[in-house]
Amino acid sequence: MRRSPIVLRLFSKVICMAVLMMLCVGCGPGRLNVEKKYSMDVGDARAIELEPQSKPQKIQVEYSTSDGEARVLVFRAEDAAGDQGMLEAPASRALGSHRGSSGSFSVDLPANTKARVVIRDLTKKADVTIKVTNQ
Repeated sequence: MRRSPIVLRLFSKVICMAVLMMLCVGCGPGRLNVEKKYSMDVGDARAIELEPQSKPQKIQVEYSTSDGEARVLVFRAEDAAGDQGMLEAPASRALGSHRGSSGSFSVDLPANTKARVVIRDLTKKADVTIKVTNQ
């Protein structure tokens, strides 16, 4: 049984498209879009855990407080491990940080790096909204 050339060409195009789609899966870091709102007091700390990605990624951090100021830092997870790490990790170890009542900043994360976005050092009790995305 012989197939027509049109059917064979169509079949080969479908196979090529399927192979291309399989190759593209996992080509870049997974999409990141985390938004959280915390009620925090002076002396509190909160963290958002970011899983490692096989490729480098640039993350964007945006935050705002309802009152006073906060410090937002991005650490390698091992540099700010546990509850004490959130509170005591030196800001000099952060990959990026910002302090204020609102702001945004970006950080380049190397491939295979687990990270923590830490909110701490509030000057007043406040609601803190934070959004973390990647580009």
